[in-house]
Amino acid sequence: MNKDSFFMKTINGKWSLTLITLVTILCWSLVIAFKSDDFSIQPNHSLFFGPLTKLVSPRILLFVNYLLVLGTSFLLLWLDQVFSIIRTKTFLPFLFYTLFITTDPGSFFSLPGNLTTLILLAVIYQLFRSYQKEKNVEEAFNIGLLISAGSLFSTRILFFIPVIWIGLSYTRAFSRKSFFASIVGLLTPYWLTFCWFLYQKDISGFIEPFYHFFQVNPSSALEYEISGWIRVCFSLLITIFAVINFRMHSFKDKIKTRTYFYFILTLIIFVAILIIFNIIPVTEYAGIYYLSVSLFAAHFFVTVNSRLSAVFFYLSLITFIGLLFF
Repeated sequence: MNKDSFFMKTINGKWSLTLITLVTILCWSLVIAFKSDDFSIQPNHSLFFGPLTKLVSPRILLFVNYLLVLGTSFLLLWLDQVFSIIRTKTFLPFLFYTLFITTDPGSFFSLPGNLTTLILLAVIYQLFRSYQKEKNVEEAFNIGLLISAGSLFSTRILFFIPVIWIGLSYTRAFSRKSFFASIVGLLTPYWLTFCWFLYQKDISGFIEPFYHFFQVNPSSALEYEISGWIRVCFSLLITIFAVINFRMHSFKDKIKTRTYFYFILTLIIFVAILIIFNIIPVTEYAGIYYLSVSLFAAHFFVTVNSRLSAVFFYLSLITFIGLLFF
């Protein structure tokens, strides 16, 4: 299949923006029209999320949730363009993340989950920014600060600290200084929060979220319905093909790009393990898996220019849109 094929024009040319705009409008219209009743506020035992839900009306929280999903989609696209993760300019990361998140109502309507995903994406930006940077203390501090701030609304985001340190080693930014800078960043919000609870003479409120930190999550991916399993299987299939393709043809990418993808792959495996063993809630952390897979999927379809990949792309598009009707 040549570069001027209809498929390549669809994913890289003017067709791309038109296609993604139409698909996004369709997905959002369907999910808001038929599944907005699925939005429910569930406690996650974090420090600030519970009080926030009591202060703000559900309609406002629902609107904020929509903004978080849209913001994550655009930030993912911006991240790709800033760091040139995909070889050519494409809107596919936006498209795939939209498809994945909107066909999973539990994740789409999870306010702490979408906030966590947006924060992790900001952490990834800081991580990629630190690539081979001599003075990377600022990025390490920002990473710790972001994760700590996110944990005030979803405590189990703290589980991602080790994988971020692994990411710093990938970008050659891990050192004694960056390690301690990230620790200081982690402690800063908690020090301020502790002082507030101490002022309120309610230390138990500060400690309570950590009682639930190592609790096994009751919801499991094994509880999915047929539509959920179809989504999981297709996203897994895309991931497998994309990873195999990357491993076979990664020599065509820059060393920096390969480093980014190795970290993204590590993140995918890490999130999958935590979800499979019910260590983290599926609804709150599936979004991190979706954004990671979206980058791999975009890389796969942009670099593999064949009729089979074109058929697989359109089949995936039809399947995920079809899932919105279940």
